[in-house]
Amino acid sequence: MDEIRGHGFENERFRIPKPLGKDQKSLTMIEQGIKGKTLFDKIVEAKRGEAREYLEMAAQWLARLHNLRLQIVPPEEFFSDERRRLELYLSAFYRTGHRHTRKAQEIMDGVSEFETSSYFKHPEKLVQGHGDFHPKNIFIGQDSDEPSSRFVAAIDFGSSYTLPPAFDVGTFLAQFRNQFYGMQEVHNKVSETVFLQKYLNEAKQLGDDFLRQVEIFRARTSLSIAYYLIKLKLGESENLWRVLVEAEHHLARVAM
Repeated sequence: MDEIRGHGFENERFRIPKPLGKDQKSLTMIEQGIKGKTLFDKIVEAKRGEAREYLEMAAQWLARLHNLRLQIVPPEEFFSDERRRLELYLSAFYRTGHRHTRKAQEIMDGVSEFETSSYFKHPEKLVQGHGDFHPKNIFIGQDSDEPSSRFVAAIDFGSSYTLPPAFDVGTFLAQFRNQFYGMQEVHNKVSETVFLQKYLNEAKQLGDDFLRQVEIFRARTSLSIAYYLIKLKLGESENLWRVLVEAEHHLARVAM
Protein backbone atom coordinates (compact mmCIF):
# COMPACT_ATOMS: atom_id res chain seq x y z
CA MET A 1 0.00 0.00 0.00
CA ASP A 2 2.83 2.39 0.80
CA GLU A 3 4.52 1.61 -2.52
CA ILE A 4 1.36 2.26 -4.55
CA ARG A 5 0.55 5.40 -2.57
CA GLY A 6 3.96 6.72 -3.54
CA HIS A 7 2.99 6.51 -7.20
CA GLY A 8 0.25 9.13 -7.08
CA PHE A 9 -2.44 7.61 -4.86
CA GLU A 10 -2.06 9.80 -1.79
CA ASN A 11 -4.23 12.91 -1.60
CA GLU A 12 -5.45 13.53 -5.12
CA ARG A 13 -8.61 12.38 -6.91
CA PHE A 14 -7.45 8.75 -6.74
CA ARG A 15 -6.39 7.47 -3.31
CA ILE A 16 -5.38 4.61 -1.09
CA PRO A 17 -5.74 5.03 2.69
CA LYS A 18 -2.50 5.29 4.59
CA PRO A 19 -1.63 2.04 6.42
CA LEU A 20 -1.11 2.88 10.10
CA GLY A 21 -0.07 -0.50 11.46
CA LYS A 22 -0.95 -4.16 11.64
CA ASP A 23 -1.94 -6.78 14.16
CA GLN A 24 0.08 -9.85 13.23
CA LYS A 25 -1.89 -12.10 15.58
CA SER A 26 -5.25 -11.37 13.97
CA LEU A 27 -3.75 -10.64 10.52
CA THR A 28 -5.49 -7.26 10.55
CA MET A 29 -4.28 -4.13 8.76
CA ILE A 30 -5.13 -0.80 10.43
CA GLU A 31 -5.82 1.87 7.82
CA GLN A 32 -6.42 5.60 7.91
CA GLY A 33 -10.14 6.41 7.92
CA ILE A 34 -11.87 7.63 4.76
CA LYS A 35 -14.60 10.26 4.85
CA GLY A 36 -17.15 8.95 2.41
CA LYS A 37 -19.39 6.02 1.55
CA THR A 38 -18.85 2.80 -0.31
CA LEU A 39 -19.48 2.79 -4.04
CA PHE A 40 -22.29 0.33 -3.33
CA ASP A 41 -24.11 2.78 -1.06
CA LYS A 42 -23.42 5.76 -3.30
CA ILE A 43 -24.90 4.03 -6.35
CA VAL A 44 -28.00 2.95 -4.41
CA GLU A 45 -28.58 6.56 -3.30
CA ALA A 46 -27.48 8.36 -6.47
CA LYS A 47 -29.43 9.76 -9.36
CA ARG A 48 -28.67 8.44 -12.83
CA GLY A 49 -25.95 10.94 -13.75
CA GLU A 50 -24.17 10.66 -10.42
CA ALA A 51 -24.27 6.86 -10.50
CA ARG A 52 -22.57 6.92 -13.88
CA GLU A 53 -19.92 9.32 -12.63
CA TYR A 54 -19.15 7.14 -9.61
CA LEU A 55 -18.73 4.04 -11.77
CA GLU A 56 -16.45 5.90 -14.15
CA MET A 57 -14.33 7.16 -11.24
CA ALA A 58 -13.87 3.58 -10.03
CA ALA A 59 -12.82 2.50 -13.53
CA GLN A 60 -10.33 5.37 -13.75
CA TRP A 61 -8.86 4.39 -10.36
CA LEU A 62 -8.28 0.84 -11.54
CA ALA A 63 -6.86 1.84 -14.93
CA ARG A 64 -4.51 4.27 -13.19
CA LEU A 65 -3.18 1.47 -10.98
CA HIS A 66 -2.74 -0.98 -13.86
CA ASN A 67 -1.08 1.63 -16.09
CA LEU A 68 1.75 1.92 -13.58
CA ARG A 69 2.79 -1.63 -14.56
CA LEU A 70 4.14 -2.24 -11.06
CA GLN A 71 5.28 -5.69 -9.95
CA ILE A 72 5.65 -5.43 -6.18
CA VAL A 73 4.66 -8.98 -5.28
CA PRO A 74 6.67 -11.61 -7.24
CA PRO A 75 4.47 -12.88 -10.15
CA GLU A 76 4.98 -16.53 -9.17
CA GLU A 77 3.03 -15.94 -5.95
CA PHE A 78 -0.11 -15.33 -7.98
CA PHE A 79 0.06 -18.78 -9.55
CA SER A 80 0.74 -20.69 -6.34
CA ASP A 81 -1.94 -18.88 -4.34
CA GLU A 82 -4.44 -18.89 -7.21
CA ARG A 83 -4.39 -22.68 -7.42
CA ARG A 84 -4.93 -22.90 -3.67
CA ARG A 85 -7.85 -20.45 -3.80
CA LEU A 86 -9.58 -22.22 -6.69
CA GLU A 87 -9.31 -25.53 -4.88
CA LEU A 88 -10.75 -23.90 -1.75
CA TYR A 89 -13.77 -22.66 -3.70
CA LEU A 90 -14.33 -26.12 -5.17
CA SER A 91 -13.86 -27.88 -1.82
CA ALA A 92 -17.13 -26.41 -0.54
CA PHE A 93 -19.01 -28.34 -3.22
CA TYR A 94 -17.30 -31.64 -2.44
CA ARG A 95 -17.59 -31.16 1.32
CA THR A 96 -21.34 -30.66 1.16
CA GLY A 97 -21.94 -33.26 -1.57
CA HIS A 98 -23.52 -30.53 -3.67
CA ARG A 99 -25.50 -31.73 -6.68
CA HIS A 100 -23.74 -29.21 -8.93
CA THR A 101 -20.22 -30.24 -7.95
CA ARG A 102 -19.42 -31.51 -11.45
CA LYS A 103 -20.46 -28.20 -12.98
CA ALA A 104 -18.27 -26.31 -10.48
CA GLN A 105 -15.35 -28.65 -11.24
CA GLU A 106 -15.67 -27.97 -14.96
CA ILE A 107 -15.71 -24.23 -14.36
CA MET A 108 -12.61 -24.42 -12.18
CA ASP A 109 -10.79 -26.56 -14.73
CA GLY A 110 -11.61 -24.11 -17.50
CA VAL A 111 -10.38 -21.13 -15.51
CA SER A 112 -7.23 -22.90 -14.35
CA GLU A 113 -6.30 -24.10 -17.83
CA PHE A 114 -6.74 -20.62 -19.29
CA GLU A 115 -4.66 -18.98 -16.55
CA THR A 116 -1.84 -21.49 -16.99
CA SER A 117 -1.73 -21.33 -20.80
CA SER A 118 -2.09 -17.56 -21.01
CA TYR A 119 0.10 -16.27 -18.19
CA PHE A 120 2.37 -18.89 -16.62
CA LYS A 121 5.15 -18.42 -19.19
CA HIS A 122 4.41 -14.74 -19.65
CA PRO A 123 4.86 -13.01 -16.28
CA GLU A 124 5.43 -9.75 -18.15
CA LYS A 125 1.66 -9.66 -18.78
CA LEU A 126 1.00 -9.33 -15.06
CA VAL A 127 0.79 -6.07 -13.11
CA GLN A 128 0.21 -5.22 -9.48
CA GLY A 129 -3.54 -5.25 -9.01
CA HIS A 130 -6.04 -4.94 -6.21
CA GLY A 131 -7.23 -8.54 -6.14
CA ASP A 132 -10.68 -7.94 -4.61
CA PHE A 133 -11.99 -4.91 -6.49
CA HIS A 134 -15.73 -4.59 -5.97
CA PRO A 135 -18.30 -1.89 -4.98
CA LYS A 136 -17.99 -2.52 -1.23
CA ASN A 137 -14.18 -2.11 -1.28
CA ILE A 138 -14.34 1.25 -3.07
CA PHE A 139 -15.15 4.56 -1.36
CA ILE A 140 -16.39 7.80 -2.87
CA GLY A 141 -15.67 10.89 -0.80
CA GLN A 142 -15.64 14.67 -1.09
CA ASP A 143 -13.21 17.12 0.51
CA SER A 144 -15.54 20.14 0.37
CA ASP A 145 -19.00 21.19 -0.80
CA GLU A 146 -17.69 21.46 -4.35
CA PRO A 147 -18.42 18.42 -6.58
CA SER A 148 -14.97 18.96 -8.11
CA SER A 149 -13.44 17.82 -4.79
CA ARG A 150 -14.81 14.28 -5.14
CA PHE A 151 -12.31 11.47 -4.85
CA VAL A 152 -12.30 7.69 -5.10
CA ALA A 153 -10.32 5.36 -2.83
CA ALA A 154 -9.93 1.59 -2.58
CA ILE A 155 -9.46 -0.40 0.62
CA ASP A 156 -8.62 -4.00 1.54
CA PHE A 157 -5.39 -4.91 -0.21
CA GLY A 158 -5.12 -8.32 1.46
CA SER A 159 -5.47 -10.04 -1.92
CA SER A 160 -3.21 -7.69 -3.90
CA TYR A 161 -0.98 -9.70 -6.22
CA THR A 162 0.90 -9.15 -9.44
CA LEU A 163 -1.91 -10.47 -11.64
CA PRO A 164 -3.56 -10.13 -15.07
CA PRO A 165 -5.30 -6.74 -15.39
CA ALA A 166 -8.43 -8.57 -16.57
CA PHE A 167 -8.60 -10.24 -13.14
CA ASP A 168 -9.62 -7.00 -11.42
CA VAL A 169 -11.99 -6.02 -14.22
CA GLY A 170 -13.71 -9.41 -14.31
CA THR A 171 -13.97 -9.43 -10.52
CA PHE A 172 -15.64 -6.04 -10.46
CA LEU A 173 -18.15 -6.86 -13.20
CA ALA A 174 -19.18 -10.17 -11.62
CA GLN A 175 -19.44 -8.69 -8.13
CA PHE A 176 -21.38 -5.67 -9.40
CA ARG A 177 -23.97 -7.97 -10.93
CA ASN A 178 -24.12 -10.15 -7.83
CA GLN A 179 -24.27 -7.36 -5.25
CA PHE A 180 -27.00 -5.48 -7.12
CA TYR A 181 -28.88 -8.57 -8.24
CA GLY A 182 -32.59 -8.05 -7.71
CA MET A 183 -32.19 -4.27 -7.30
CA GLN A 184 -33.87 -3.19 -10.53
CA GLU A 185 -33.82 0.44 -9.45
CA VAL A 186 -30.02 0.36 -9.69
CA HIS A 187 -29.99 -1.29 -13.14
CA ASN A 188 -32.46 1.34 -14.34
CA LYS A 189 -29.90 4.00 -13.41
CA VAL A 190 -26.62 2.49 -14.56
CA SER A 191 -25.06 -0.62 -16.06
CA GLU A 192 -21.71 -2.27 -15.35
CA THR A 193 -20.88 -1.68 -19.03
CA VAL A 194 -20.26 1.97 -18.05
CA PHE A 195 -17.39 0.77 -15.87
CA LEU A 196 -15.99 -1.52 -18.58
CA GLN A 197 -16.09 1.12 -21.32
CA LYS A 198 -14.42 3.74 -19.16
CA TYR A 199 -11.69 1.28 -18.17
CA LEU A 200 -11.07 0.36 -21.82
CA ASN A 201 -10.75 4.06 -22.68
CA GLU A 202 -8.30 4.76 -19.86
CA ALA A 203 -6.15 1.62 -19.70
CA LYS A 204 -2.97 1.16 -21.74
CA GLN A 205 -1.26 -1.89 -23.26
CA LEU A 206 -4.31 -4.13 -23.33
CA GLY A 207 -4.02 -7.17 -25.57
CA ASP A 208 -6.37 -7.91 -28.45
CA ASP A 209 -7.96 -10.71 -26.43
CA PHE A 210 -8.52 -8.61 -23.31
CA LEU A 211 -12.30 -8.99 -23.35
CA ARG A 212 -11.90 -12.78 -23.58
CA GLN A 213 -9.70 -12.62 -20.50
CA VAL A 214 -12.35 -10.60 -18.69
CA GLU A 215 -14.90 -13.35 -19.39
CA ILE A 216 -12.60 -15.91 -17.75
CA PHE A 217 -12.29 -13.86 -14.59
CA ARG A 218 -16.01 -13.17 -14.46
CA ALA A 219 -16.43 -16.96 -14.41
CA ARG A 220 -13.73 -17.30 -11.76
CA THR A 221 -15.41 -14.71 -9.55
CA SER A 222 -18.73 -16.51 -9.95
CA LEU A 223 -17.06 -19.60 -8.48
CA SER A 224 -15.84 -17.51 -5.55
CA ILE A 225 -19.36 -16.16 -5.01
CA ALA A 226 -20.78 -19.70 -5.10
CA TYR A 227 -18.29 -20.74 -2.43
CA TYR A 228 -19.42 -17.86 -0.24
CA LEU A 229 -23.09 -18.78 -0.70
CA ILE A 230 -22.41 -22.36 0.37
CA LYS A 231 -20.51 -21.04 3.37
CA LEU A 232 -23.65 -19.07 4.30
CA LYS A 233 -25.72 -22.27 3.92
CA LEU A 234 -27.34 -20.91 0.77
CA GLY A 235 -26.04 -23.71 -1.42
CA GLU A 236 -29.49 -24.69 -2.61
CA SER A 237 -30.61 -21.16 -3.37
CA GLU A 238 -31.68 -19.97 -6.79
CA ASN A 239 -28.90 -17.40 -6.59
CA LEU A 240 -26.19 -20.08 -6.55
CA TRP A 241 -27.70 -21.79 -9.59
CA ARG A 242 -27.79 -18.43 -11.40
CA VAL A 243 -24.14 -17.77 -10.56
CA LEU A 244 -23.00 -21.14 -11.92
CA VAL A 245 -25.03 -20.79 -15.12
CA GLU A 246 -23.59 -17.33 -15.72
CA ALA A 247 -20.08 -18.71 -15.17
CA GLU A 248 -20.74 -21.31 -17.86
CA HIS A 249 -21.92 -18.60 -20.22
CA HIS A 250 -18.75 -16.58 -19.64
CA LEU A 251 -16.58 -19.61 -20.41
CA ALA A 252 -18.63 -20.36 -23.51
CA ARG A 253 -17.90 -16.88 -24.86
CA VAL A 254 -14.18 -17.53 -24.48
CA ALA A 255 -14.47 -20.71 -26.56
CA MET A 256 -16.35 -18.94 -29.40
